[in-house]
Amino acid sequence: MRGVLKHRADIDGLRAVAVLPVVAYHAGLSQTPGGFVGVDVFFVISGYLITGIVAEELARSSSTGGPSLSLAGFYERRIRRIFPALFGMLALTAVAVSILLTPAEVIDYAWTMLAAVFSSSNVLFWLDTNYFEQAAHQKPLLHTWSLSVEEQFYLFMPIGLLLLWRWQPSKAVANEVGGEGRVPLRVKLVILAVAIVSFLWSWWGSQHQPPASFYLLHTRAWELALGALLAVGAIPALRARWARELTAAIGLIAIGASVLLLTAEAPFPGVAALAPCLGTAALLHAGSAGPTLVGRLLSLKPMQFFGLISYSLYLWHWPVIVLQRASFFLGENLDSKIEKALMIALSVLFAWLSYKLIEQPFRGRSWLSPGGRWLDRRQMYAAGAIGAATLSAVSALLILSGGFPARMSAQANQTAAFLTQSPLLTMKDPTCMAGIGLRDRVDAEKCLTPLNGKKNVLLLGDSHAAHLWSGLAAVIPEANLMQATAGGCRPTWPSNSKDVICNQLLRDIYERRLESMPPELVILAARWEPSDVGALEKTLVKFRQLGIPVVVLGPVPRYDQLLPRLLIASEQRSDSALPQRHRMGLVPIANSRLAKETADKDVPYISLYDALCTTNVCQTRTPTGAPLQYDGGHLTVQGSAYVGGLVQPHLKAILSTSRSNQR
Repeated sequence: MRGVLKHRADIDGLRAVAVLPVVAYHAGLSQTPGGFVGVDVFFVISGYLITGIVAEELARSSSTGGPSLSLAGFYERRIRRIFPALFGMLALTAVAVSILLTPAEVIDYAWTMLAAVFSSSNVLFWLDTNYFEQAAHQKPLLHTWSLSVEEQFYLFMPIGLLLLWRWQPSKAVANEVGGEGRVPLRVKLVILAVAIVSFLWSWWGSQHQPPASFYLLHTRAWELALGALLAVGAIPALRARWARELTAAIGLIAIGASVLLLTAEAPFPGVAALAPCLGTAALLHAGSAGPTLVGRLLSLKPMQFFGLISYSLYLWHWPVIVLQRASFFLGENLDSKIEKALMIALSVLFAWLSYKLIEQPFRGRSWLSPGGRWLDRRQMYAAGAIGAATLSAVSALLILSGGFPARMSAQANQTAAFLTQSPLLTMKDPTCMAGIGLRDRVDAEKCLTPLNGKKNVLLLGDSHAAHLWSGLAAVIPEANLMQATAGGCRPTWPSNSKDVICNQLLRDIYERRLESMPPELVILAARWEPSDVGALEKTLVKFRQLGIPVVVLGPVPRYDQLLPRLLIASEQRSDSALPQRHRMGLVPIANSRLAKETADKDVPYISLYDALCTTNVCQTRTPTGAPLQYDGGHLTVQGSAYVGGLVQPHLKAILSTSRSNQR
C-alpha cells in the first residue's frame, strides 16, 4: 500500500488527463472522439485512492487488536469532498434552468436533481434515457450518473472490506506509525473475483444490454476494483527504473490512444474500456514505486492546476455546455469554434470559483459554525442533511409549480409539452425496438407475426424507422405492418454495424425470416447518412435476389437542437428563420444520393425530405400546429401521422402492384 496515502503530484496530473478529454468531448471537439473514457480514468483513480485509505486504516488497527474502521470518519470525509461542490452546482443550475429552459425541462431537471442528491442518477438515467433520445444529451445533470456510481462504491466498499478483514482474525502486522501493514490474501482474492465477474458482465452487457451496462455499478465495478487491486498490493512493485518508465509510458499511450481513436459507436464499457483503465492502472502503479518521466510531466503546473480543479470542472462543464446551447442568448450566431472555446472557458472559470470558494474551505474545515468553532463531524453530517433536504424541497417546488409555466406564452407552453412526448407512442409496441432497457432482441410474436388475409409489410431500420410506424399503419389499414428496429441500426446487408444487437436483428431478418416468411413488401427507413449509399446498393441487390419488393424511405430533416425549443425561441425572438439555421446540412446530401442510387436500381424511393422541404424552408409544424419532431429528428405522434398522409398515395400504389398474400 506504499504511496496510496501520501500526496502524489502525478495523481493530480492524472486527474487532469481524465477531465480534460471529457470536457473536450462534450464541447464537441472532433479531435477527441473517445474523450468519454476520462470517466473510466476517474473510476480507476477513485478505486485506488479510496480503497487504499480504508485498507491502510484496517491494516494499522489489526496490529493493536481486531481490525476496525471509523465508518463515521470515512463518510464525513466523503461528505466534505463531494457534497458541498455538488450541492452548490445543483442549486445554481436550478436557478439557471428555471430561467432558460421550458417548463417540461424544468420538471425533468427537478427529478434528476433529486436523484443526484440521493446518489441514484445512474439508475434514473438507465430507466429514463433511451438509446435514440437526443434530449438525453441536453439534460443538465446527465453527467452526474458517474458520481452516483462512485458514491455507491463508497457506500458498499468500506463495509465489505471491514467484513472481509473480520471474517478471520487477521495476521496483518503494522510497523511504526507511517509504516504499512499486510493485507490478507482473501481480501485480494475477493477484489480480484469482483473485478473478473464485473468485467465479464460488462463485456456481455455492452453488447446485449447497453444502457444498463453503461450506467450501473455492477458493470463498472471492475474499473474501481482495478484501482483497488493496486491499492492492496496485489501487483508486485516495479523496483527497476526502466520497468517504471516503460510501464508509465505505455499507460499514457493507452489512455491517449483511447481518447483519439475510440468512438461512441463502439460497445462500451467492456473490452473497449480495457485500454484506458489498464493505462490508468499502469500510471498509478509505476508512480507508486518511484519517479518517472511521465510522472514529472504530470506534475507540471498546468497539469496540477487542472488536476486540482478536476472535480469542480467535471461538475460544471456539462451544465454550462447544455445551458449555453439552450439559451439562445449566447452563441446562436457565433462561429462554432468560438462557441466551443467560450463553453470551455466558462466551465474552467466556474470550476476555479467552485474550487476556491467551496471545495477548499469545506475540505480544509474552514467554514465556521455559529459558535465560532470549526464544523465538527456531527455538524458536518447535519449540514449535509440540511443541504439534501433543502434541495429536495426545491425539487418539489419545481415539480409542483409545473416548471413555472406563467413565464411563457400559452403557445410556447403547448409547444414545450412535446419535449416530453414518449418515443414509444409511435411504435407498434415497445418490444419492437431492440436495445431499449434490458431487451436485446425484438419480440417476434408481437412484432413480426404475419397475418392471413392481409398484405404483410415489414418496416425495417433504426429509430427513424420506428417513428414512422404509427403514421404508416394508419394510412395502409389493409396491411399488417410489422416492425423490426434497433437503435442506430441501418437496415443494410451485409451489416457494417459494430453493434451486436443490430447485427443480431439483421441476421435474423436477412438470413432467416425473409427467406422462410417473405413479406409482400419491405420498407427500409433510417437516419440515413451520405456514407450509407454504398451499403444500401448491396442491400438492394440482395432484395432482387430474394424476389421481395422493397421501398426506401428517405430521411426527415434534422436539427442540431430540439425542434420544440427552436420553435419557442423563434417565437420569443420574433425570428421565424431561426429553426432553418439549425438544420443539419448532411440530410439533403444523403437524400439526393439515395434518390440516385434507388433510381439506378429501379427501386421505389419516397423522399420525406422533399415532401417536407423546399429549397430554403422545411416544415416544422403539422397543419394542426403540433411540432413535427419532439427532438432534433424523431417525429411526434402528430408528425408521424402527417408524414404518413404525405406518403400514403405512394405506398398505396406500391402495395397494389405487390403480390397478394397467398398464405
